[in-house]
Amino acid sequence: MIKGVILDMDGTLIDTEHLSILAWDYAGEKMGVGKAGFMVPRVIGYSTENANEIIRRQFGNDFNIKKFRKIKCDYAVRWMRKNPPDLKPGAIELLDYLDANSIPYAIATSTQIKYARQRLKKAGLFKRFGKRVIGGDMVSNGKPDPEIFDKARSLIGISRDECIVVEDSPAGAKGAHDGGYRVVLVPDLSRPDEKTLESMWHVLDSLEQLPAIIDKENNNEQ
Repeated sequence: MIKGVILDMDGTLIDTEHLSILAWDYAGEKMGVGKAGFMVPRVIGYSTENANEIIRRQFGNDFNIKKFRKIKCDYAVRWMRKNPPDLKPGAIELLDYLDANSIPYAIATSTQIKYARQRLKKAGLFKRFGKRVIGGDMVSNGKPDPEIFDKARSLIGISRDECIVVEDSPAGAKGAHDGGYRVVLVPDLSRPDEKTLESMWHVLDSLEQLPAIIDKENNNEQ
């Protein structure tokens, strides 16, 4: 039975990964390392700390990551003031289905909570989630550690075996799977390897397919 859903945000609900590439390109040029958007698929789904290690391996230990991140985030904030982000196909339909069937849901995102709230507001989703959002800066161990999924699950009060996690990144999906969750992977920029694919409960082309899967699962167990 599926009684709760934990959702990633960027690349899963909101189509912000293309913005990430623009912001990384801009910040990379400002920092003198050239367009850095090629790094986005490498860090998608990872916590800030884990992503920083990947950045250091690429640009060196002396690279000023704090300054880079500020330039990148400031660019994204300016961009979103003028350009509301698109939603991923099927996002609204999925949330409508969950509401109609009284299935609670929450967000577990590596994005810092203040930026997560900003993006949800710009995308028109903030009121649907309210306080049921856990940002990457609200946990001690970020993705791919499963702590963030457990904390999001605590917001909706559903047991692990009755809760699924929906992710777009292999890193996030692996973390959820390692934490004992059934995982639905809807790949975006970062493509999963065969080992990751084999460990997923379902791998979908879009969120549009998920309501039917939940419906079938719950009806079969009634």
